[in-house]
Amino acid sequence: MSCGIKKSEQLKSNYLRDGFNQLSVTQRKIIQKRLAARNLYKYGIDGKYGPGTQGALLTFNKKFMRNLNLSKKSSVSRLLGKI
Repeated sequence: MSCGIKKSEQLKSNYLRDGFNQLSVTQRKIIQKRLAARNLYKYGIDGKYGPGTQGALLTFNKKFMRNLNLSKKSSVSRLLGKI
């Protein structure tokens, strides 16, 4: 892959982004608020997927979900449902 990104990391990022973006704006904002309440997200609550949201989701996954394999769509759904 170009830019030195592993295919599995790219898949993980794509599934996470796509899963988040498939939610309604209201649901996305709720997730961002919940991540902010845990001091994982420190940006504007706008419902948009960016580096801050991605970082907070990955940190939540690592801290609270035992590092689910986010290159699986079912794991992304599970993660988003637990926040």
